[in-house]
Amino acid sequence: MSGEKLLQGAGTISYEIAVEKAATEYKKFQQKTLSEAEKNYP
Repeated sequence: MSGEKLLQGAGTISYEIAVEKAATEYKKFQQKTLSEAEKNYP
């Protein structure tokens, strides 16, 4: 590898915060990738 740290601050984020962040980002991704039919049904 390059010898650089890949993860900055590893272990400083709680599991709950990480799961919440992942869910939020996934929802943003889904909104960008919805088909027209999916957009019509919330």
